[in-house]
Amino acid sequence: MQTDGTEVLHEVPAVNIKEHLLDLSLRLTTEFLLGEEADATATAWEEDRWTNRFAEQFNTAFRWIAKRERLKSFYWMIDGFEFRRACSAARGLVDEAVCRSMEALKMRTASTETYVALESLLRQEPDPDIIRDQFMNLLLAGRDTSGYLLCWIFYALSREPDLVLTLRKEIEDAIGLDESRTPTKIELSAMVKLDQFISETLRMFPPVPIDCRTSMEATSLPQGGGADGSAPVLIPKGTLIAFSTFAVHRSVASTSQCGMYGESASKFCIERWNDVRSKERRMVDWSYHPFLGGPRKCLGGE
Repeated sequence: MQTDGTEVLHEVPAVNIKEHLLDLSLRLTTEFLLGEEADATATAWEEDRWTNRFAEQFNTAFRWIAKRERLKSFYWMIDGFEFRRACSAARGLVDEAVCRSMEALKMRTASTETYVALESLLRQEPDPDIIRDQFMNLLLAGRDTSGYLLCWIFYALSREPDLVLTLRKEIEDAIGLDESRTPTKIELSAMVKLDQFISETLRMFPPVPIDCRTSMEATSLPQGGGADGSAPVLIPKGTLIAFSTFAVHRSVASTSQCGMYGESASKFCIERWNDVRSKERRMVDWSYHPFLGGPRKCLGGE
């Protein structure tokens, strides 16, 4: 504040919170799947936390996987000692967490209210390799999609200051001002504006904007061929089909076959979800599919 009463705005340096949000997503996903004991550490040092050690190896391996994925069937051409070492270290750390969780479940009483998603598998499956593979499968689906969604949520909130106040009021009305209390499922389901905001964030900024599938058999698409695009398109076996969820979610077309957003498609508007049935309809006609659908639906959506 200057002497004349005018306010001076100082430039605030930008902060990259992506890695922090991805680490948070990793911890939450691990705790959800294996329980809070999986992230336990024998020392007080933060760098000794299981998630920190695992994240280092996981991120290294994932960078290599991303490169290999671009080559599709020629993925084997990209390989290296760093990649193999990171994969081996990550598997070892998961085995460590699984063993800790299995021991914790043996000590748990029936009155314990903590929910562990893989509890049945941990109790009944004698082969730890199977548990490890199931955990890695779910972690790959849940960690990045949830982490990137958190990134886009902060970005969307930074562009919609009025919406921040609306959401804050709804949350305070539901759970009060006690920031240490975790909302229940019933309380979360009552936060309509928050659900609409997350749905709109997923529409505008889907965690996986571009994806692809390879056809296992010869098939066809109902539209897209011919001079006017209304004829079927032949898809031979082994064809790589790429599609953009980002483009579909911002389509201005108003037909049920391709988008339902009209001229406001590029506008961030949570009111478009006022009709609770609209999301179900749009997921049926594929005009809204942030986590795809069908038997190959991304597990991150759950």
